Amino acid sequence: MILVVDDDPDVCNFLQRFMTHAGHESARAADGAEALELIRTSDKAVDLVITDENMPKLGGIQLLELARDEGFEMPFILIGGYLIDEERRARRLKCGFAAVFCKPVNVTAELLPKIRELIGGDNDAPQV
Repeated sequence: MILVVDDDPDVCNFLQRFMTHAGHESARAADGAEALELIRTSDKAVDLVITDENMPKLGGIQLLELARDEGFEMPFILIGGYLIDEERRARRLKCGFAAVFCKPVNVTAELLPKIRELIGGDNDAPQV
């Protein structure tokens, strides 16, 4: 299962529809605190987390750090709403993110190939 974490409900809805269309099961959380609780308690294993960087309560970087502290090893993808230059991107990757994208991300050309690289998936899934 892919966990989509963003405080913007439109972003969550779009990414969930995209995941479903691409053949992936997904869940959503409105912030890092809710996401961490889902990671801890979900009946289905979370295979990948796609998270925003800046959210109320708990941001994406803090979510990654706490998940790692609790022993969760699934990959995290960061999608930031602010311009991310190469230095900032490198710092985020050094924090442990498997990939870092800027909004708006091209879900077909950038996000889906990275998801397939990280957790596999149906290469024959329809393109969105």
